[in-house]
Amino acid sequence: MIAAILVMALLFVTGAVFVFWTLLTGKTGPLPVGVEGGEEIAVSDAKRAKAEALRNLKDLEEQYADGRISENEYGELRPVYEGRAVEALAAFEKFGRSARTPEPSPPRDFAGLVPINRMAGFMGIVLAGVLAAGAYGFLGQWRAAAKPEAGHPPAASGELDVAGMVARLESRLAANPNDAGGQLMLARSYIALGRLDDALERYRKVLSVDSRNEEAHLGVATLMLQAGHLDKAAKSLEEALKTNPASGPARWMKGLVFAKQGRFDEAERAWRGLLKEVPPDSREAGMIRESLVELEKARKAGAPAAP
Repeated sequence: MIAAILVMALLFVTGAVFVFWTLLTGKTGPLPVGVEGGEEIAVSDAKRAKAEALRNLKDLEEQYADGRISENEYGELRPVYEGRAVEALAAFEKFGRSARTPEPSPPRDFAGLVPINRMAGFMGIVLAGVLAAGAYGFLGQWRAAAKPEAGHPPAASGELDVAGMVARLESRLAANPNDAGGQLMLARSYIALGRLDDALERYRKVLSVDSRNEEAHLGVATLMLQAGHLDKAAKSLEEALKTNPASGPARWMKGLVFAKQGRFDEAERAWRGLLKEVPPDSREAGMIRESLVELEKARKAGAPAAP
């Protein structure tokens, strides 16, 4: 049983780069304009995450049906697999709609600098360390929050009741609203499902219980940034940095807020600091350099971003 949980933790962290930036931002757009193959890579990642999540869930159902795992083991592992599947399916659905109905390129905020929803790859990488540290806790939360209730038979092989899983978590949190870990998990699920206002409410609930929760501050900042509330986003980022001054996600988004405000020198300092911390030949480094080039164009043009 312990070995199985360890394997799941490893799988969870491996998939974090794609899945959990999607959860934090609610966006599954391609990589920045100018990064070769960005859209194709993003769609491929979405398909792979979906296929892996559903395959793992199907294998678990088959093992339970064949008697290879006990009912207790099944009850422990199914919520873990379900949690990953919910997120992967939500991300894939967004990509599917985009692939079927191509959207025009998004308007650039200033001199070609791409908006926050185009920075999925880099943010996934900088979040991976945070996610790795919290993987065991996240798995435990899904075990506790989404475990099938007594008297409810397991779903048939291949079924995935996303709404039911979210509803079970909502019910448990109604009885224990101060469960910060559960509230964060529900916020991520809401974002994956496009329920951004509900996600914001959950993040704020976490902060009412734990005012120094870094993930909650980052979640609020991202939602505020997407809504164009730059001052509110900056305030949440400052709170996140008080908790963790080395926070990669907070530093990246702080630079983006500066850029949108026309504070180009400060944006450059923030991003160059991050550039020193990623492998020089990595895709992430290339993405940061691309944005720095666009930042320089904006500085020369004297064209700050619209608020």
